[in-house]
Amino acid sequence: MVSDSAVCKADGKWMVLTWLPPLTVASWAALAWPEYSHLRHSLSQLAAHAPWLGVLLFLWPGLGMAWHAHRARGRLPEGSGLGLRLAWQMALLAALAFALQGVLPFDAARPADEDANRLHVLAGMLWWLCLWLMAGCAMLARTLPGKRRLWMALLWLAIPALALLAPAFTSGALALRLAILLWILMVLIVRGGRFRNRS
Repeated sequence: MVSDSAVCKADGKWMVLTWLPPLTVASWAALAWPEYSHLRHSLSQLAAHAPWLGVLLFLWPGLGMAWHAHRARGRLPEGSGLGLRLAWQMALLAALAFALQGVLPFDAARPADEDANRLHVLAGMLWWLCLWLMAGCAMLARTLPGKRRLWMALLWLAIPALALLAPAFTSGALALRLAILLWILMVLIVRGGRFRNRS
């Protein structure tokens, strides 16, 4: 049996290892390319400069989040209910879709609906959709505490609002960064429960 404190400490290390490299690269990019702006340019445009940038900005955090979702789903106790299991399944699919954006090339000089750019954009749309479905499944999960279900209901409304309305008031680049923050918040809210080790 693994204690909850040990699990939380391991999850904290996971969070740092997952997000420190992309945050470092994104911060460094603003210094290395003065013409690049986090308020106006997407992460995909930054990743177009070199393949290794795509690996650190998309593939690395995507696989880290997928590993965490897989482990968290496996730790769910018996009787957790279908809602929570589906929520973690959607979290896993969202993470894989995010990682896929780091593998698929994006050419900022070409339109978003042309050639391989379409696959990159499709992976991004799948990521948004899975985030929304994750929030919906967790919202309906009866075994999730009431306050967390309320938070997930708010996030379930916030994700499509951010995708549809934010670009009209801010840049799409800023909307993407806010969506990443919502993603992390969702995982932390759902993960906040106590899980028994099944091994």
